[in-house]
Amino acid sequence: MFHALPPTQVPTEWPMFRFNPARTGCAEARRIGRVKNLRWEFHVRDGFRSSPALADDVLYVGGLDSKIYAIDIRTGRERWVVTTGGEVSASPALAGSNVLIGSADGKLYRIERETGRVVWTFETGGAIWSSAACVADRVYVGSNDGYLYCLDLEQGRSVWRFHADHRVRSSPAVANGTVFVGTDAGDIAALNLEDGRVRWKLRTGGPVFSSPVVDDRAVYAGSFDYRLYACNRESGEILWNFGTGLHIQSSPSLSSGKVLIASTDGFLYALNALSGEEIWKFSTPWSIGSTPVVVGDLVYVAPFSGPLSGLDVTTGEPRFRSRAGSTVFSSPLLAEGLVFATTSEGSLYALEGEDS
Repeated sequence: MFHALPPTQVPTEWPMFRFNPARTGCAEARRIGRVKNLRWEFHVRDGFRSSPALADDVLYVGGLDSKIYAIDIRTGRERWVVTTGGEVSASPALAGSNVLIGSADGKLYRIERETGRVVWTFETGGAIWSSAACVADRVYVGSNDGYLYCLDLEQGRSVWRFHADHRVRSSPAVANGTVFVGTDAGDIAALNLEDGRVRWKLRTGGPVFSSPVVDDRAVYAGSFDYRLYACNRESGEILWNFGTGLHIQSSPSLSSGKVLIASTDGFLYALNALSGEEIWKFSTPWSIGSTPVVVGDLVYVAPFSGPLSGLDVTTGEPRFRSRAGSTVFSSPLLAEGLVFATTSEGSLYALEGEDS
């Protein structure tokens, strides 16, 4: 069942996981009115964990069937497919005419967006769950071999690498000459963009699978120790931390002075970005592992086994709800009047919006 969606803003492109290199998860775009129905469904055999990226009316997403797909958003038909040597849980990043995406086969793939031709692959020593960040002519990506890599976009050669002591499943954020990333050792690390030199590291009480989010003052990241941390962007000093009821694998989003974070305790929390004080929280009967997305005045969140919900970002009041599938790990994507959501059962849904 599809319920009314008040007018909001929806982007025309979504080039990477969390929308931009700072991973804010917040976009500006044109208005739509309400969700009418299911426009199309694209199905794969083994399911999805990858969050899609979008440009020029083509959606790019990885599948647990070891394939990378390009899908026409108007028809739901496959444009091209690339087969890798392992599950593709990472989310794609778009850089100009390229798709950058990692696979459990340990390789990062650079693929031509138009044709699906593989330009190069870079092999690491472990599965890649981290989603790449592309800035200028550099690509930053983590690997389960314990390294964060900086690669040359043109040739796919290593420029530098940072040894993290454990798996790097977090997706790096890039802002103001610094790369921020979480590690399974429990660190939030800040690295020099040019050479990978460590600027600071903060050790939390559990693995940091969450991808950091950066604003002009702080970096925010969740930990499996149940807490969300806000750290001074320059020094790594803890500004505040906020405790939830279970571990955090979701990444935060930023909107109008608020940090939005979901926890596997079943709550979506809105916190004051300066103080960490709770503004509101939204409860579901299900764990939430996917990352909330802010578009206009709504925040969208998809629990593991519940409906995709749109909430008023100021008050937390529900404004939209629809069934997105039974197990959602990826973040929803809103673009061109459509809401896209993937499930571990193998469905990619395009929910149709209507202009207001």
